[in-house]
Amino acid sequence: MSEDQPYVVREALAEIRQKLIDTITMLYPPDSEYTDTAEVGIEIVEEIVARRWRELPDDFLQEIALAMIAREQRHERRVRLPT
Repeated sequence: MSEDQPYVVREALAEIRQKLIDTITMLYPPDSEYTDTAEVGIEIVEEIVARRWRELPDDFLQEIALAMIAREQRHERRVRLPT
């Protein structure tokens, strides 16, 4: 939410956001303590993010990029042959 939006708009957007979070929490939260529920939530999130990852906020893209770099570096260390 942008600070340049009127207070009423920010409040309405915050309320909509909370309702969306509540719906996800009630149905299939990816961080559920119940494995089956969490797996469905993760699957849904993965499908949507895989399709729309370019639209994610910069901080998410940075986190994803850093995780991918770290994984690639681990992979490169495993693949290198001893000299």
